[in-house]
Amino acid sequence: MTEKTKKKKTKKTDVVSPFSYKNLDKNTGFMFFQLATLWKHQQDMLLRNLFSISQIQYAILASLYWRFLNDEEVSQTAMLKHTKISKMNLSNNIKVLESRGYIVIRNNDNDARKSNLALTTQGEELITKAIQLIEPYDVQFFSGIGKDIEKFDKMLGSLVEYNEHKNYLYFLPSGSY
Repeated sequence: MTEKTKKKKTKKTDVVSPFSYKNLDKNTGFMFFQLATLWKHQQDMLLRNLFSISQIQYAILASLYWRFLNDEEVSQTAMLKHTKISKMNLSNNIKVLESRGYIVIRNNDNDARKSNLALTTQGEELITKAIQLIEPYDVQFFSGIGKDIEKFDKMLGSLVEYNEHKNYLYFLPSGSY
């Protein structure tokens, strides 16, 4: 036997689990990750196959259109706050959407440091069709909740509101970042 094969094997019973849950599939964070992954993956497949856009690009276009229809600011800063997409990811996807002719970037008349985003006619047509696909998809995806959907939506909204300005870096052990 070589040195490599002589290593002492550890039994699972000898290892103390760091998990507070006996079953990871019952962990709130892991279940949320699973659900979000399923939802995003299925939306990505639909959107990429039918419209050649990603789920994040859909979210940007939908947010932009919604904000426009509701007379809300459509600057990149406002989009960051509304979508919760990271600044770099938002910027990169805005460039892609602009290069495809779905949005235009205009100078802000009131503030030279800001730019406003606007849908092109092509972008408006695309997002209108995509919304008509995604909204019924969302209804079907979340139909497993049944009549509790309004309660679920309220809970999600509360979680977003509670966490949107939090910085959880203090959870990291000292010196790990």
